[in-house]
Amino acid sequence: MKKTMVLLILFAALGADAEQERGGSREGHGGDAVVCLNAQGAIESAELFDYYEARLGRDLTIDLSGDSFVSKIQSAIDRLRVLDPEYASRLFGHFKRFLRPGSVVFKARADIPEIDDATTLVSPSGACAKIQLAVQRAESGDAPLLEIDREIWSAIGIDGRGGLFLHEIVYRDEIGFGAANSDGVRAFVALLASDRFAGLTADEYARFARTNLRSHGSQ
Repeated sequence: MKKTMVLLILFAALGADAEQERGGSREGHGGDAVVCLNAQGAIESAELFDYYEARLGRDLTIDLSGDSFVSKIQSAIDRLRVLDPEYASRLFGHFKRFLRPGSVVFKARADIPEIDDATTLVSPSGACAKIQLAVQRAESGDAPLLEIDREIWSAIGIDGRGGLFLHEIVYRDEIGFGAANSDGVRAFVALLASDRFAGLTADEYARFARTNLRSHGSQ
């Protein structure tokens, strides 16, 4: 509970920088959302792409407790700590880094570039499309680490916001091990955030992590 309160305070500080518009490289990594528009072209619904794939392509039900996106991240970290305490601690460190003032900025749709770093398991259709939600940058002085589409952020709700940061901290770790795409990241995030994770044995978890995470031996 104390950790959650500290993180909520950190995020409040982060929010003070949310309207800053900073430049940056047009290269990077990041998370996507499936966005559906109404007849007027406004966002009718939005879902984190990791969770969209989990629901329609992996037959998983997202189930993270918490009444804020920060507490949902804490729930995921606590869940992971049971089977992989060292990795859980490393991800928590990445999360704290993202919450430093100036590390995250919210931008208009036109200022968020599309990043081709995903092989889609399920493709949306009709009035729905996969759209770049966030772009993660390499460390560079005072430049932000994460740029987020402010309109989609508002539409994805607490579950999606928690899932986005979970995606970004796992991806941050994977980039350090040479990951060039988010395919394994999305698979891991989907399982970790689902009701199925708690039923994994240590061996099942180890096999899954080795298959999907470069940090655990995936090629």
